[in-house]
Amino acid sequence: MLETASQLESRYRASGGVEVTLGAVTTWGHFDEDDAVEGDDFEVVVAGPRVTVASGIFPAIARGAGITVDGEAFKIVEPLRIRGGAETLIRLASS
Repeated sequence: MLETASQLESRYRASGGVEVTLGAVTTWGHFDEDDAVEGDDFEVVVAGPRVTVASGIFPAIARGAGITVDGEAFKIVEPLRIRGGAETLIRLASS
């Protein structure tokens, strides 16, 4: 069963997540800078900084948009839906 956006946000907050702000919307997410393998039934190597948030939280998510993660400014490189679409992994670049 997929978690709701609210449940995911609570899980991120409880597990040491960080504040993530895009426009006027702030939520909690999981930030990572190390290479990682993500996916459900497949493997994808994701290099560079990224943050994972509940899907649907940010209505204005778009490539090139400014985003703040744990007080640090980034630009969105690419948003990718993962885990059956419940979460969005956002690849980041320094701004």
